[in-house]
Amino acid sequence: MSVALRLSAPAMAACFILLFVSMLNDADPAVFLVTDRTPVMGLTMLQLAATSTGGAVAAFGVIQMAITLAVLGAGRIFLGVRAHA
Repeated sequence: MSVALRLSAPAMAACFILLFVSMLNDADPAVFLVTDRTPVMGLTMLQLAATSTGGAVAAFGVIQMAITLAVLGAGRIFLGVRAHA
């Protein structure tokens, strides 16, 4: 049992990272999570884009990219992946 868990841990971590990145960019599940008190970043970006507020949408895009890079970097550290030069 412990051998199977040790072998599947990197694959599960990679799956969770890929799922996080795909869910961060997907707006369909966010529709079910949004309320007046809990705005979701993807839908807020769409609302701002509809009202022609380009600077705010660009700022949200930079924040979203920073979050994605932080999660991918943490995943590389967790999985022990090294860049090949």
